[in-house]
Amino acid sequence: MSIPILSGARLLFRVDPLRRESPRGYLCRVAQEHGYCGPLSLAQIARLPTSGLERDDSAKQIAHVLRLEPEEWRATCYRHIGGRNRFDQRSFYGQRISADDLNYKRPRICPRCLRERPIWWAVWDLGLVTTCSIHRCHLVNQCPACKRRLAWQRPSVHKCRCGLDLRTLPPEAATSDLVAINAEIYRAAGFPPGEGADLDLMDCGFPPEMPRLGLGALLRLTLFVGSIREKDKLRRKQRPFAATDLVAATEIDSAAVAVLREWPRPLREVLKNMLPPDTSDPATLNFSKIFGNFYRHLFRVLPRSEFGFLHGVFERFVIEDWTGLIRGQHRYFSAVVRRSPHWMTTNEAERTAHTAGGRILDLVHQGQVDGMFLTVRRGGSRTECLSPNEKALAASLVDAKAGTVAVWRTDLARGSNTRFTRGSTNVYSPIWSPDGTQLVFRTGFELYQRSAAGGGDEEPVLTLKTLRAAQIQSTIVDTDWSPYAANYFLGLGGRIRYRPVAAAACWRPEAGEVSGLPVRRNARQFFSGRPLCGLYLERVGQI
Repeated sequence: MSIPILSGARLLFRVDPLRRESPRGYLCRVAQEHGYCGPLSLAQIARLPTSGLERDDSAKQIAHVLRLEPEEWRATCYRHIGGRNRFDQRSFYGQRISADDLNYKRPRICPRCLRERPIWWAVWDLGLVTTCSIHRCHLVNQCPACKRRLAWQRPSVHKCRCGLDLRTLPPEAATSDLVAINAEIYRAAGFPPGEGADLDLMDCGFPPEMPRLGLGALLRLTLFVGSIREKDKLRRKQRPFAATDLVAATEIDSAAVAVLREWPRPLREVLKNMLPPDTSDPATLNFSKIFGNFYRHLFRVLPRSEFGFLHGVFERFVIEDWTGLIRGQHRYFSAVVRRSPHWMTTNEAERTAHTAGGRILDLVHQGQVDGMFLTVRRGGSRTECLSPNEKALAASLVDAKAGTVAVWRTDLARGSNTRFTRGSTNVYSPIWSPDGTQLVFRTGFELYQRSAAGGGDEEPVLTLKTLRAAQIQSTIVDTDWSPYAANYFLGLGGRIRYRPVAAAACWRPEAGEVSGLPVRRNARQFFSGRPLCGLYLERVGQI
């Protein structure tokens, strides 16, 4: 027989919360101790909706009813983390996790843990926790008697709504792989993983950096590698996952173990299986189509500061096993990867061999240097240029609201993005000086330069008056800045001294050192490339 509910009252006595206990499990235990039918009764006493029990602005009300200090209740709850863009993050006993990592609607329990002590532990609230690593058994989220999912609103932690004692359920043994990955999550959450879990972890051979990851980082890693793997390849998109789905969470845990065990061999094999059967023609290998989704998620969701071991394996694969081109800026790659592909563009080959592009092109035609020609595709609303020290990025971006184009400067170390050019005039084609101190850009028919630090005024480099005096009536495009002299290399529509080449010549470093190439300091003939939608080169004359 339950005690009648008196609105605005306090409980007769205090029930102390336990360390690492689920906040909802604590309320369920308190309701049981006081003879109520479930935690909903406590919400009614506090005059709060069920959704408001863990909110900061309701902490005083519920703490008063429970005879706790407000800070005691806040320390038990999964509170929202304050700050800009952090509303979707929660504090899990001092560790930052995503709100999507929590399973509120479909609670899970370990029958053997409840036999030892009828406590609803907080680690069971994590959506990717599917196994009790202490008792090496699967968690349960469904009552075998009434066939209904377990709910938070139940008369006791160890009882279903139908009255079945959950402690009597026979546990289902879990595989050693599931025990190992769940033991890692237990340990990161501050729970003892169990005596035999260490042996399973040793047998799996996970990356040695995994034990040093925080709880939020470990959950992101498990979800990423587990939801993107399918059989022996990578999915085009991550598998959708809801924290309430125990079956999907179990599959993700198993897939994550398959990628992370005996590190890094399985990941290298999965990446190799993504390559097409025939890789003899590098021009047909499209990096973005094959690895685009994995590449984007890896560098945007899993930062290098925490997941350097994962980045390192992927970049080592690109250096050693990727035989095609890496088109575009790919600014997320480290400098080592950008310097070490099997192929490089002609302007990179010029700087490496200290010669002109025309000479390299001749060697390609003579068969002394491996090279290929790619069809040109131009256009696009965004162009980028990486600074020589690879610490900053200049990009021309389209403002969708204003309909104008401006140059923005991104500090890659800090992740800050600031507008570089002023005014409402469209600005295109940012190019860095070889020493990284200046940026040149195009406005209409004219070129201007300005200090890369952002100070000072814009100085004219090539004005409309100069172009008219030279009888040049075509639109100019700044394509590069000569490393040998203070010269800009320009593409002129229709009025070019040398015929434009609608192709890209690439030089492969593995062919060996190119000997006997003359060094040309006044590079009057030059192959310059700036990636837009593809790679292209233009052979131009100096004005």
